[in-house]
Amino acid sequence: MPSQVVTTFSLIRARYAGTSTVRGVIEELIPSLAGDRRFERSRARNKAIRDWADGKSSIQFRKFEWMRSGPAVEPNVLLPDVILRIEQATLTVAYPVLPGLYGADDLDSMEDVIRADARQIRDVLLDPGNLVDGCAAVLPTINDPDRDDSIWFQTFTCELTYYEGQTLFA
Repeated sequence: MPSQVVTTFSLIRARYAGTSTVRGVIEELIPSLAGDRRFERSRARNKAIRDWADGKSSIQFRKFEWMRSGPAVEPNVLLPDVILRIEQATLTVAYPVLPGLYGADDLDSMEDVIRADARQIRDVLLDPGNLVDGCAAVLPTINDPDRDDSIWFQTFTCELTYYEGQTLFA
């Protein structure tokens, strides 16, 4: 048994984004604007959200994915059975450009909804009460939305710092 509480990227992703049977903390958020439509993890198999979300349906509103991105940094071997890992994940939320979906002022209302959602997601990611044991921090950066004529994507770059088990001297 490791001498330090450890976790994995998969357990951290499940806590925030959920699994096929358990809702994650992002899915539990009640949006402050347009709150009748909640966040839902994309369940599209073998396709990234940007590959299938085309903006033609309101079903895509607030669909999101959480994916590993960038290299993992392993700055320190703490003990033979524990390593400190710093990894990046990207959270992407879809917002189709559809008339009336966001309110009377369409694009202005859309930007207001996206910004309010981004603040709420950032806050839930930063909340230490949402960390899984073995995870020291989840530090999000809110990126500018990627805007297209039919769909916008709000992305977050998240730095995950956690302890992972290893077997150097098995």
